[in-house]
Formats: sequence, structure tokens, C-alpha cells
Amino acid sequence: MLRLLKGRVFSGLTVSSDGRYLVVASRFKLHVVNIATGSDADLGALDEKDPLRFRTYLTTESLTCVAFHPTEGCIAAGDERGRITLWYCFGKNVDSPVTSVMHWHAHRVAALSFSADGTYLLSGGEESTLVIWQLNTGFKQFLPRLGSEIKHITISPDQSYYAVGLKDNSVSVIRSVDLQTKTVIQGLKFCMLLCCSSNRQLTVLFWALDQVELIFFFCNSILPPSPCQPHAQPIVNWTCN
Repeated sequence: MLRLLKGRVFSGLTVSSDGRYLVVASRFKLHVVNIATGSDADLGALDEKDPLRFRTYLTTESLTCVAFHPTEGCIAAGDERGRITLWYCFGKNVDSPVTSVMHWHAHRVAALSFSADGTYLLSGGEESTLVIWQLNTGFKQFLPRLGSEIKHITISPDQSYYAVGLKDNSVSVIRSVDLQTKTVIQGLKFCMLLCCSSNRQLTVLFWALDQVELIFFFCNSILPPSPCQPHAQPIVNWTCN
């Protein structure tokens, strides 16, 4: 175990797709840490005072969540005012980052997630509305009235499904092609998104229950939706057939 940073509140954490950079949001600071390992970079030698490995950018608003673009050197950061700032702070922009602000949310942004190809950014918060940003054009799509505040968002690697975790501890799985809800999982004690993966026929979303138990939710994209029934074991498995 390695201690990297010390702060009062950490509101967001993400890692670049190549595993080289760790991004941490801490109130009015955006920390970017080079965690690459190799002959010239040893995790055990990380020092918070090393400007080549640790960078900190100051923000005007308290940050609430972060997401790393999968193909570009860009970080999306949501804040308390409902704004999403895109930070281009790699390469020639390390010392003078270029930023772009997108604003629709009236309240704090609670969740951000990029699509696998980086074309879309999904956001959500207290408005119970899923916002889908097309980054190249600025076009927005909305999926309103989800029933509760959005807390977590993830996108399947094949981009066919969005999984949205809500404050009422339910999970809505939404088809990306028509924004129709495929299924809803309810009755969870505590829901926190961990990760997702997929193959040609199966999309798998992993969730934590009560911070102890683990839920595996399998969603077969070929077959029609059906009610999801949990098994009564410590490790809970929902399967949609």
C-alpha cells in the first residue's frame, strides 16, 4: 500500500485507459499523478513534491466527480455549480491547460462517464435526468424523469447499454440506441458502481452491495428483457434472459 496524497475530502478518482495517470478531485484541486511503472518510474519512489510526477490544478468551484477520456489527454470534471469542465492538460498543455466548459445542470454534477470511443460524455445529478453530450458538435440528448437522483453512470464497452445507479438504490439499464429502459433492479441496500466488461453476446456490470457483498448483473443483448431474480447467497447474481 502506498500513500499518494493527503486532503480533507476526495470527491472523485479515475485512471487513464493506458494506466499511466491517476486523477483525483479534492475540493478546489484537480490532482494528476503519473503512476507509470518501469525501469525509470518506480511506484515506491513517488513523491508528492515531485513536479514531474505530481501536478495540481486549482479550480474556482468545488469538484464533485471526474472522468478520463479514453483516447485523448482530456479530463472531465463536474462541480457544485452544475458545470462540466474539460481539462486538456497533457503534452504541450501541461503548464497551461486548455479548458472548455459545458453547462446544463442546475445543481451539482454527481456522475460522469465517457463512451468507449470518446464520442459521448454522459452526466447526471439531482435533476434525475441523464444528459448525453456529443462532444464534437455540442449536441445534447436528455433522458428525464428517472425517478431519483443519479449517483453513478457506466457504459458497456460495446456502447449498447447505459447503467445508471440512482439515489434510491435502484439500477436502471438503458439501451443506447433508443434510450428505452431494458430493466430496473430495485431493493438494493447500497449500490456503488465498480466496473463493467463485455463480449459479443454478454454485457456484465459489477456492483457492490452494502460495501461487502458483490452483485454480478448479466444483460444478454440478444434476448428480450425479463424480470431479474436475485439468488439468496452472500454473492448475489442477477441474470436477465
